Amino acid sequence: MTGKERQVAWPRLKVGVTREEAYGLLTMKRGICSEDLNSLLQPGKHYSATTASGERFTGTVEFVCAGRGFCLTVREMMDALLWLTIEGVPGNIEVQAWLSAFGLPGTSVDTFHKTWESRLKQLFV
Repeated sequence: MTGKERQVAWPRLKVGVTREEAYGLLTMKRGICSEDLNSLLQPGKHYSATTASGERFTGTVEFVCAGRGFCLTVREMMDALLWLTIEGVPGNIEVQAWLSAFGLPGTSVDTFHKTWESRLKQLFV
């Protein structure tokens, strides 16, 4: 976006589970959202979900690769991109929530980082 500074938040956590188990924990009901995300994650389709911290996110599902992650736009954050990815090799897996936004107040990005880092720890530690 021309004239607006890009902000990034990237909470990530090494986990002691397989990719498939990590994906299941992220997408299950009361994982990162109050809903089971598996039925909502349809590429190119609109989604509406409530995060574990009570925020309402709506937008478009941009990309889904079961067992690896997914990418969503978040209308409430000025159409930011939110990637939930599972990276690494067996025995060295990392779960990441990567937010790329333009024009958000820095405090919003900091709050996102802290909130999502905390949620990842709740799910995996």
